[in-house]
Amino acid sequence: MIRVVYRWKVAPGHQAEFETTWQKTTRAIHDHTEGALGSICLRSIENPGEMITMATWQTEEQWRAFIRQAKHQSMKSLHALATLVSATPYVEVGDETVTPE
Repeated sequence: MIRVVYRWKVAPGHQAEFETTWQKTTRAIHDHTEGALGSICLRSIENPGEMITMATWQTEEQWRAFIRQAKHQSMKSLHALATLVSATPYVEVGDETVTPE
């Protein structure tokens, strides 16, 4: 599995719209794209215009196939609201996240 960390700069006043659009976009990608396992969205406490989304993919090849068309199709609505600063893939080597009951 891989995780891809996307760093975004969101225009002032558009954070809530970005969050809603990210949720809808993520669900659509998960529902219609092989290998897409969903993502999380984080907003900076110190700089609300800085957002990070982290997508989980089964393989790097599936992510690369997706990303070739994503800016113009699947993720077009996110790119309309924010500037993508970077997209960096990482191999997942472990996850010790604990979910509270």
